[in-house]
Amino acid sequence: MKKLTKVISAVSLAAALTVGASAATLGDVNGDGAINSADALGVLQYSVGIENKGFIKANADVNGDGTINSSDALKILKVSVGLETMGKIPSTKKEVVEYYNNALKKTYAQAKRAKVTTDDSGIYSINGKVSEIKSNPASVEAEFVNGKDKDGFAVSLYGPETKLTEDMLSSASIVKQGGNLKITLIIKSEKVDVKSDAVYNAAGAFPFEYCSDKTEIKSFTSGYVTYMGTIIEAVADSSGRVTDLSIEMPYDNVFYMKHSNGKTDVIKEHGRTTYLGQFGF
Repeated sequence: MKKLTKVISAVSLAAALTVGASAATLGDVNGDGAINSADALGVLQYSVGIENKGFIKANADVNGDGTINSSDALKILKVSVGLETMGKIPSTKKEVVEYYNNALKKTYAQAKRAKVTTDDSGIYSINGKVSEIKSNPASVEAEFVNGKDKDGFAVSLYGPETKLTEDMLSSASIVKQGGNLKITLIIKSEKVDVKSDAVYNAAGAFPFEYCSDKTEIKSFTSGYVTYMGTIIEAVADSSGRVTDLSIEMPYDNVFYMKHSNGKTDVIKEHGRTTYLGQFGF
């Protein structure tokens, strides 16, 4: 885990949009293709229990606070006369991943504190002798002044890269969660030779540098790591900043170490690495 390893060692620690409304229709509660006072009236009527045939509830919570009331009607009116924009929710995979990358960048630029917890679990074997990779969570907390912690490390070192692209993902979705947005991304499966660097997982997760016995992966004679669909879940606040971030990286490793006496060690791992990050502003 390239960047995370730096931080932990520095502090001495060993695709579908599911919101029910597309970006184009949010606010259009009567389905006529326009956003105007008729939609605001429809929201008001709904909020006081007046039945409104054809009312599209999924398009009504325009401020994303989880309720439909006069505040939504007022926002619709302001949008209709150009005083506000709708703040459209990303709908395509490309839009979702761009929103996520930008939310993380904004987080790294503004965060005042962070707490990161990492863990590994699974099975490890060498020449057929199996051992358990015991769960041993490691946590680090930091406060930031001018974007740096007390050791001079940037906020971005406490989280993943912000370089994911649409073609690196098998799916991307976003849902409203009260006044926040919950983003879920799944990175495509990626098989990487020990002499090569991961691409997809390096862009949005924490690819391996070491195996369970702390041997640097590139020091093995041959082998590979398979990342089997890393799952990223992030909660973005109303300001478009990530407050909570979780990454689960299931993997399979097979490594070979050939010695000068002709013997070859076979090392295998099957497990899961997890990252949990919380950011405060």
